[in-house]
Amino acid sequence: MSADRWSICPQCEARRVAAYKAEREKVVASYGQIPATEYEERLLDLDKSIGSKPPETYSEYWEITLTGEAVLIDYSGECRECGLKKVIRHLSPLDVSVPFPRCPACGHQPHGEICLNMASDNDCSCSYVATDEVS
Repeated sequence: MSADRWSICPQCEARRVAAYKAEREKVVASYGQIPATEYEERLLDLDKSIGSKPPETYSEYWEITLTGEAVLIDYSGECRECGLKKVIRHLSPLDVSVPFPRCPACGHQPHGEICLNMASDNDCSCSYVATDEVS
């Protein structure tokens, strides 16, 4: 199965940066103890390695679904290199108990701002516009 997205793993990236810093400290500490050209080459090689884009090893999957009277938000991600894993599953209920208001003049129940009783957008006999009030 294909991932919804591949990303750079934050844990692998933190480890890569920490390894770079540790190695750079070793090279800097060797200043004066190795030939100048070797010192400069080692620093240049290190800087090139940290400047290159790391591999995208973190696979992400997600889904947002309406399930009956709730919205399900489902996310999972896992790194194929270090095993970092995150799963989030959230169910958010919808408030389906609030009815649409009824037209006080004719009793029709409008949908949004249009009365469901009308044949077209321009021939509603009651011209009722829904408000926040519920009768």
